[in-house]
Amino acid sequence: MSESSTSRLGGACAALLGVSYLLVAVTFFADFLRGDVLFVLGAVCAFGAVPAISKAAGSGASEWVGWAARLAYVGFATVAVRNASTLTLEPNSPAYENPGIDDLGWLTYGAVGAWLLIVNVVALRHRTWPRALSYAGLGASIAYFAAPLLDTIELFAGASPASAAVENGIAVVGGLVLGPLWYIWHGIRLWRRD
Repeated sequence: MSESSTSRLGGACAALLGVSYLLVAVTFFADFLRGDVLFVLGAVCAFGAVPAISKAAGSGASEWVGWAARLAYVGFATVAVRNASTLTLEPNSPAYENPGIDDLGWLTYGAVGAWLLIVNVVALRHRTWPRALSYAGLGASIAYFAAPLLDTIELFAGASPASAAVENGIAVVGGLVLGPLWYIWHGIRLWRRD
């Protein structure tokens, strides 16, 4: 496969991943859609997006970027397995809400957040893509790390209405704004790249 077609595939996958984030948000308001299906499809798209975006970050610190990409693969694979395991369950049932796979989100959010942090720091340092894109990615990485951190704190300290509000705010900023923006922007950039 040529470099141009690899870049285009990665771009298409990145854009579809970003769109899947937006569609997952719609599932909170539309009972006829299942978010788990969209999470699985988005995670599958990530396997095309991660290598292309990682390569686009630049050759500087390639060991770090390679390591972080492997973390992202683990994270997105966990997203796919976790959500595929709920496909046959009734939504809002206890097993659906808590399937017992990465319940705190350290793999699904933490591993992907580490990748986001590293590729955006490398891209900022080497000026391989627009600064605004890197800052959006850094903001998304903070949101990714904050989700499992808050869940872990709630596990030990207990949940409160305030912690739920903070967690919902982080989900909106990371999952509805910064994540889709970052992936779709990369999708467009990679698709146009020759």
